[in-house]
Amino acid sequence: LTLFLLCTLLLTIAETSASVFNNVSCSSNKTFTPNSTFNTNLNTLLSYLSSNVTNNVRFFNATAGKDSNAVYGLYMCRGDVPFALCRECVGFATLTIASSCPTSKEAVIWYNECLLRYSYRLIFSKMEERPRHKINIPLGDPLVLHSNGFYTALGSIFDELPHKAALALAESNNGYAVKQENTSASVTLYGLAQCTPDLAAGDCIRCVTDAAAEFVKSCCGGSIGASVLFPSCIVRYETYPFYQHSGTSAPTMIKRKFIFLLFLLWKIIEIKRF
Repeated sequence: LTLFLLCTLLLTIAETSASVFNNVSCSSNKTFTPNSTFNTNLNTLLSYLSSNVTNNVRFFNATAGKDSNAVYGLYMCRGDVPFALCRECVGFATLTIASSCPTSKEAVIWYNECLLRYSYRLIFSKMEERPRHKINIPLGDPLVLHSNGFYTALGSIFDELPHKAALALAESNNGYAVKQENTSASVTLYGLAQCTPDLAAGDCIRCVTDAAAEFVKSCCGGSIGASVLFPSCIVRYETYPFYQHSGTSAPTMIKRKFIFLLFLLWKIIEIKRF
């Protein structure tokens, strides 16, 4: 019975996915009146954005209303996440941004899997670096954070990723760039960069370069992992492969791990019985 319950729990967890919230920024100097025409247009826009996460579309922009009551908005999913998680993330984002910024004329929200923003002004094809949000992972092996190899690898990754991210824009609307470097025989750094697909290549390069400049790249005040989130691009690095490889979905990977775990558990029980 215990084994059955454990198996049920593990398989339930394996079937579950959830978007990871990072931050939301709401304008305080530009606001609208509840139940106004702008409010109605904003609700229309958010509904339109969430309903257009279909057919593997990971970036979409739209406008609701016109003249002084126009609202411009877009979403972008990280190019490597399974599309089901992209759709889920945008759905969460539209609900959370509306409740977190109930009277703001401009806002941006970031999850690990997507970003979504809207504004009273035209924001399409404009590179913007504010507001911004930085996430540091302070925990980690001190020996790693005090090794020159860690910072050399980090510098190498983000010397190359701005141009790789810009190239990815030309190749796909879902374009993102990844790079990994060994910091030692036992530690590898993994980096990712992605720009909103409406940017020009030069703007993407500048956005990723400026975002990566927020990382500490000299010994020894850095973090074992970090993210910098701009309205127009995202960058991140970790000491584990946090991004999905082409053709492998996150749920599939999780299920394989749990199946392997169940197999090991079964073998342990069999050994104890005999």
